[in-house]
Parts: sequence; C-alpha cells; structure tokens
Amino acid sequence: MAEIFCPICKKNNYELKVITNRLRVYRCIDCDIFFVNNPKKMIKTDYYNDVNLRQYISYYKKFRIKYFNQNWKTITDIKSSGKALDFGASFGWFLECTPKTWDIVGLEPSEKAFSFARSKGINIQQGDENKLKNKKSTYDLITLWNVFEHMPDPINLLKIFNRSLKPGGLLVIAIPNRNGLISKFSYFLSKLKIYQPIYALFQIGKPSPHLFHYSAENIKNLLSATGFTFMFTRQQPVIDIENIGKRILLEKKTNSLTYLITKIGTIFTYYLSAIFDMNDEIVIYSQKL
Repeated sequence: MAEIFCPICKKNNYELKVITNRLRVYRCIDCDIFFVNNPKKMIKTDYYNDVNLRQYISYYKKFRIKYFNQNWKTITDIKSSGKALDFGASFGWFLECTPKTWDIVGLEPSEKAFSFARSKGINIQQGDENKLKNKKSTYDLITLWNVFEHMPDPINLLKIFNRSLKPGGLLVIAIPNRNGLISKFSYFLSKLKIYQPIYALFQIGKPSPHLFHYSAENIKNLLSATGFTFMFTRQQPVIDIENIGKRILLEKKTNSLTYLITKIGTIFTYYLSAIFDMNDEIVIYSQKL
C-alpha cells in the first residue's frame, strides 16, 4: 500500500477519520487538514455534468443570491469600488448582484455553467487558474464561493491569487465549515456505519467531489503562508431550510424513508446550529499584504 502524505505539509503523519469502500478521509496530525487521498485523481469531469440544471437552479439560485447580497454589503463597507474576479463563477449569480461601482468578471471551468451564464449576458470567461498567469496586480477583489474545497493544490492557488491582486486587495473565500454542527453530526454517523451524510458532505459520486474539509483556523494558516493577512469570518447557513425537500432530491439515491429521516435530521440540526453558532458555511475575509 502506498504511503499517504498530507497534500499541504507533505508529512506522513495522519489518522483516519472515515474509511469506507468509497471514501477515506485523513486528518494530518501536523497541520490539522482533513483530506482525501490522491485528490487529483478524484476529479473526473465537468462538475455540472451530473446535475439536473432545472432542479439545481430552482433550489440554489434564490438562496445563494440572498447571501451574495449580504456579502457584497460587507465587501463594499471595506472597499467601495474596484476591479473584481469571481473565481469558479458557476452560473454567474454573484456577478448579477454586483454593485454598479464594481467592474467584475467571472471565471468558470465548466462548459455547461459558462455557456448558461454567457447566454444570460453575464460577463464571464471559461477557464481556470491558468488564465491568471499574466494578471499580476490586476484585481482589487477575488472571490470564491464553495470552490476552494474542490481545488487539489490550495497553496499554489492562493499564491496565484496573491500575484493577481493589487496591494491591499481582498480575497473572500466561502467554504464548508468542518466545525459546523451538520458536519460534526455526519462524522459521528459515519462511526455508526451510516455513511450517506458523509458522502453528501464530500459530494462522493459527483464528478468533482470535495477534496479537503477545512476549519477557519486551517484557512488562516494557509493565508498566512501565502502572503495574506486574515481579517474576519462570517457564518451563514449551508442549507435553505425553507426548501430542504428540493435539496434532498438533488441526491439521486433517495428513497422515501431516507428522504423522511434526512429531512427531519437536517431540520433539527439546522436549528441547533443557529442556537450554538455552529453554521456549516463560513466566509473568510483576508487582504493581500
């Protein structure tokens, strides 16, 4: 069996957090990163190839736009105008919320999402981080919404963003919160051999699953190592509880019993998360030094 090395610190010092025939999640004891083995091999095809676009947009668009507007308010309180890049822009919903004082472009690798956004007249380009190689000190703001956890080389990516930002530029990253209550509950259930919640958490079976599971402290350390200073975090829900039924149906293997148990469990955990301030999505604001 090949040795396992942390993709971040490259050390061979870990514990297994989840082990099934479909998923292994490791915790690096040295840097406390949760990661899957061979992350580059986990990425197969276009993220949206396995998505029913009508169902996906029906569930996510209104919910995401609500929190995009809130984050734009936070951004403009810090910096009122400038040139921005939304990395992994998906269908362009963050761009749709952009204040008039900002000049923004989206960058999206998915042909399906790019074509959809372009058809709506959104200023978006197709591509990945390689498009930023010649964009030194170009942007005042770079954002990633539920993208960073999919990226196989986070250190290199942050270095690219640092080069692409102007001095004092903002980097805003939204990620699943490893210390969120739903996340903790999913890990607990996996110890009881109930694996569907952890599979959903890592998007196992999807073309582009989650490769890392970060805490806020993990991201702070990565930012510090790549030329950023941490500013603050804000929490927000990862689930639109008013439309939880739509979200469950996005998981294809859902029978009526699984649907009912998942719905009840998610609603219960969602409200506990709010009470204990343990939301399952965090947005991390940082600034280029």
